[in-house]
Amino acid sequence: MLGAGSLFVFALVSMSSGTALYRPQSGMLLGLAWVLGFFGLVCLPSIWFAIQRLSGHPVQPTGGRIRLATLALALWPLFLAAGQAVSTLGALSYFILPPIQIIAVVIPLWWLVELVQRNLPLPSPQRNWGALNFSLFVSTPLVIVVEILGLVLGVLGVILVVSAQPDLARILQNLNAQVLGAHGDPETLLRIYRPYLESPWAIFLALAVLSGLVPLVEELIKPLAVWTLVGRRLTPGEGLIAGAIAGGGFALMETLFSLLNTTNDSWLALTVGRAGTGVLHTTTAALMGFTLAEAFRTRRFLRLGLMYLLVTTLHGLWNAFSILNGISDLIPGQSGLAPSPTGRGLVEFIKNIGVYAPVGMVILTIGFLLLLWAANRSARRSLTPVAPAPVVLQAPAHIL
Repeated sequence: MLGAGSLFVFALVSMSSGTALYRPQSGMLLGLAWVLGFFGLVCLPSIWFAIQRLSGHPVQPTGGRIRLATLALALWPLFLAAGQAVSTLGALSYFILPPIQIIAVVIPLWWLVELVQRNLPLPSPQRNWGALNFSLFVSTPLVIVVEILGLVLGVLGVILVVSAQPDLARILQNLNAQVLGAHGDPETLLRIYRPYLESPWAIFLALAVLSGLVPLVEELIKPLAVWTLVGRRLTPGEGLIAGAIAGGGFALMETLFSLLNTTNDSWLALTVGRAGTGVLHTTTAALMGFTLAEAFRTRRFLRLGLMYLLVTTLHGLWNAFSILNGISDLIPGQSGLAPSPTGRGLVEFIKNIGVYAPVGMVILTIGFLLLLWAANRSARRSLTPVAPAPVVLQAPAHIL
């Protein structure tokens, strides 16, 4: 909350300075202030429930709110339309768009969590809000730190390789000079980077990192809140709910920060697309939470390993579709920049896949929703007591 107030004052001072150059940055600072203030408000319910428990009056769970969440989801297009309209208002949008943006991001994530816990015994509110806060302030920052460390190690590796090859070092120096000469112009930068983006090796490297290593890290750390609770003998349903909340918290922070610097032309598409990413993160973390609770109850950890393999594969496939879709927009219809016929054919093949990548992402989103529905049904079945088999008494044969 202190950070939110400081950024808000700094943004207002910057906007009133009269320099038009600072106004877009001021808008981003105002959006960041809203996000930090919202995260501060999210802390308050967890603090209140903890105080109630410490005072000997713990708050009992109430019924699910799936109907209210469904009503909010039905109104979601109205918030999207309002956000798109407000995003075109110039400097005025810096003040109006952030709260609409937060609501537009929260609604689908809230509905997903309510879908997961539908007709299941609800944990205490303190546990649910605690899982959300743990995701926002522990596991998500930890993911960021690990990924930054990996990036630093990768850059150090590139530096070592470049230092051993003078020709490659000279190419990078020329590239750096061209980038500095572009003075931040997007069209010029795209023209400079396009030959490298069209390289099959660059595409392979992007897929290996973003579709391979990143899902391995995120799917291991995202359900960290569930890992801290397994000692309390969670039921599969409780693990499912805690995992969904942890994944939703991860998606909430990731999405709100990714929308800070969007333009009016891309706001609606990015917000809707990030809702699909929210379905991904909520589903994979919920499945991991369900399997974690079940594995620690039954002491069968093979299924946990298989589930980790499944969710990282699904996450990697989603990222691959996203990467190929972005690359296909950068590759012209007839690419003559590939060094060989084989490379040219590979680039054109990747472009063709990228054109249909949005269809694949829609199919994956539907599949994730079906997986959440199936996991909810499985968690409910695990709570149904199995009736003992009837005992049939039969008289000894010599009596008969």
